[in-house]
Amino acid sequence: MTKGERIKQLREASNMTQEELAKRLNTTKQTISKYEKGIVTNIPSDRIESMALILNTTPEYILGWENEQQKNSGIITDTAVSEKQKMQRNSVILQAEYHASR
Repeated sequence: MTKGERIKQLREASNMTQEELAKRLNTTKQTISKYEKGIVTNIPSDRIESMALILNTTPEYILGWENEQQKNSGIITDTAVSEKQKMQRNSVILQAEYHASR
């Protein structure tokens, strides 16, 4: 499965349109479409991380580095993750939620 196919599968499993995902990532529907179709393959790492958080998976799954979708539920609480990483990821979640509410 390609990166774009994984993004589309995750988006659809989240009952989210391309437009909704784009809004949460502060980009356009056309950009999401290009990601899903494989037209744009060099997706910035910060966007991959934000997308993973929004779609409840890991960047590694989106990139095809792991086969299992590791879903989390919102705010990260795993003790194996450093406090700094938790704060950074939670910040991304809050920013995405803010942009989605605009």
